[in-house]
Amino acid sequence: MKHQTRLNDESRRSAALHSYNVMDSPREAEFDDIARLAAEVCATPIAVVNLVDTHRQFFKAEVGLGVRETPLETSFCGHAILSEDMMVVNDASKDPRFDGNPLVHSEGGLRFYAGALLKAPGGLPIGTVCVLDTVPRDLDAHQIRTLKLLARQVMTQLELRRSIADQASAVERLSALMELGDRLRPLDTYADMARIAGEIVTRTLRISRAGFGRLSNGFETITIDGDWAIEGQVSVAGIHNLDDYGLFSAALNDGRNIILNDVRSDALTKDDTALLEAIDVRSMINVPLVVHGKAIALFFAHDRLPRLWSDSDIDFVRSVADGVQVNMDRLSAQKEQKILNQELSHRLKNTLAMVQAIATQTLRQVTDRQAVEAFTQRIGALSRAHDVLVNQSWSEAIVRDIVVAVLSTFDRMDRFDLVGPNLRIGPRATLSLSLILHELATNAIKYGALSVPEGRVAVEWRVERDETGDILIFSWIERDGPPVVEPSGRGFGSRLINMGLIGTGGVEASYRHSGLMVLMQAKLQQMQQT
Repeated sequence: MKHQTRLNDESRRSAALHSYNVMDSPREAEFDDIARLAAEVCATPIAVVNLVDTHRQFFKAEVGLGVRETPLETSFCGHAILSEDMMVVNDASKDPRFDGNPLVHSEGGLRFYAGALLKAPGGLPIGTVCVLDTVPRDLDAHQIRTLKLLARQVMTQLELRRSIADQASAVERLSALMELGDRLRPLDTYADMARIAGEIVTRTLRISRAGFGRLSNGFETITIDGDWAIEGQVSVAGIHNLDDYGLFSAALNDGRNIILNDVRSDALTKDDTALLEAIDVRSMINVPLVVHGKAIALFFAHDRLPRLWSDSDIDFVRSVADGVQVNMDRLSAQKEQKILNQELSHRLKNTLAMVQAIATQTLRQVTDRQAVEAFTQRIGALSRAHDVLVNQSWSEAIVRDIVVAVLSTFDRMDRFDLVGPNLRIGPRATLSLSLILHELATNAIKYGALSVPEGRVAVEWRVERDETGDILIFSWIERDGPPVVEPSGRGFGSRLINMGLIGTGGVEASYRHSGLMVLMQAKLQQMQQT
């Protein structure tokens, strides 16, 4: 039990040290000044601002050594961090803790050591401000007090740097969340969403891997659709037995976040870490995605080093997980809507076909077969408009798609010149435009430009702006056809065309010698209404 407690403490201590992001950092004047002051006050040839990791010690600043790192096994500070506040060794050659230590027993070896602990919040020791000498000696009360004050100054500097870094990190994370929304929005697969979210989390938290996995019933397996790993780290995409990696089921069943600062010491994983460490996981965050009170998936963040996850780390991963869930819900809803639209389309087309069949049977005694044919063709035009709208969930349609869908049924597409922007209009305008195009094309084939081989039709649309707002201008221009004259009567088709794009008028028809020209306009806002 004592051994396990020691492992837990060492894991927490190492995570606290790494939370300052100071290991292996370059020399800085502020810390060099502290080391020089310690040497001067204590009158020693050596002074160090020392940071103690699990297997090594790193000198953030030093006087009289000339190196930045040494192994922990032979160090004095490895013993110092076990003390409460301060460790003083007057003569190391007489101290049993240093028997056989080459730093002590070699010629000109160290004899004196005094170190004041660097303590992170919570009292975790992460290093020392220490002085050393090659001769036995002691410190007076003033020198001891000064070392302790300098140790507190080091921690003040570290905390200040972390505070500044946290502020910069908050801005970075906000920017990352905005990027997440922009990049997830156009995606249409779960795997792509998982990879993009994993990339953003990995980069922002500076960790080794992140991704998304779907949980099976009873949390027996997790299917990882996609993840993102830094160079040198393997992907964990695939299907995994969850219990092989730790005792996660209870936490997931309660919908709780799983936060592991070190898998070697956490109760959920400490009994068997082989599989986790095989994929370079020493610390992790698992955030479950809960639907109707049940965890159905989780977003995970892995690091290959022990890490003391901060509240802001956890909040960031939670926000990313929420963003992923929202977009995956959107994708699921779109897929369900597509299925419903297809079913609706199938049923409505059956209905329209039945209407045509009834009309054909009802009107078979009518002698004016042109009227009957015109009626059934108009039903067909409505059906094609419906097909275009179904592809956009009945919310909108692209003008070019509408034009092509209607005109292609006349088997003369090579004689149409289509020019216009990628513009979307609403369902009401789509039905109106489809019927108008059908009438114009029918008339062109019977009497206009398409009634002769050399005739052509230009179909153009554009948006112009006037004092009332954006206006959609739609034109039908025939050329190289037979001379045309304005009809004396007004049939259904003519009345339909003169009603305009959405039944509000705004139509100019010119029966020129070169061919019919119809100019229609309507407010774009009205055209785009659902």
